[in-house]
Amino acid sequence: AQGRERLRGFARQLGQLFDGAERAAAAARHWEAQWTASFRHVLEQRQDHDYASVSYEVELRDLRQALAASEARAAELAREAQGLREAARAGAEGAQRREAEHRAALGAAQDAAQRYLSAGEQQRRLLEQRLEKEAEDARTLRAEMQRLGVDLAAERAERGRVEKEAR
Repeated sequence: AQGRERLRGFARQLGQLFDGAERAAAAARHWEAQWTASFRHVLEQRQDHDYASVSYEVELRDLRQALAASEARAAELAREAQGLREAARAGAEGAQRREAEHRAALGAAQDAAQRYLSAGEQQRRLLEQRLEKEAEDARTLRAEMQRLGVDLAAERAERGRVEKEAR
């Protein structure tokens, strides 16, 4: 009965370890999906930025040709162009920062999943060792019980013989 309880305890622990491993795998899939979506978003922003940049250059060339006579207007357009470049650079740097953050988060999730798996493997090995020891103890007890059963049968036979002789 005690061995059964231990076996049940072992099965419960094994189930808990399995559940933990499934949760770790689900977390890893979640973070991988998050990273993929973020990466896709960054790529889309980068493409939008590239299209905006090309459009800007074409538009700027046309405006310079049309307003060559007006230096004041040209200076104003140059200041505007500088502001747009800084905004584009800031947007690209922000996208790179977000991509690095997503990579770091994915790495952390993968590390956590690996730690959970390693801990689960270690627990499994310990439980297997414990189960092997309990099986060996059970075999020893069974052998002892058989030996005692043989001794008891011999003792009963001896008692019966002595009682017969005593009569």
